[in-house]
Amino acid sequence: MNPTTWLMAQASADKSSRLFADLLPWLASIVVFIIVGGVVIYLLRRWLRTDDQPEGIGFTLQDLRDLHACGEMTDAEFAHAREQMIGRLKRPGGAPATVKKLRPPGNSGPASK
Repeated sequence: MNPTTWLMAQASADKSSRLFADLLPWLASIVVFIIVGGVVIYLLRRWLRTDDQPEGIGFTLQDLRDLHACGEMTDAEFAHAREQMIGRLKRPGGAPATVKKLRPPGNSGPASK
């Protein structure tokens, strides 16, 4: 190999490694910017989505009233469920002392054949 070719090859290798060293911080900063931007967008979308949705407070007294108004609950079932719900609110822990299952209308007992 002649000395001129060797010097040109060496200069080319030095130039490419220097170019890589100059670009590496910029490439790293672009990658970090993309990751941080993605996390910010994810958190922002999650925050906006939760503001639009009502809290999962469960079954409300208004739900009972709606069921009663539609005829899906009898007067006795409505009164019993309302008293249970109000009783839970009056207790310090909010939990019922005993839980009684309400039977749907038309199911007064076990089926007999």
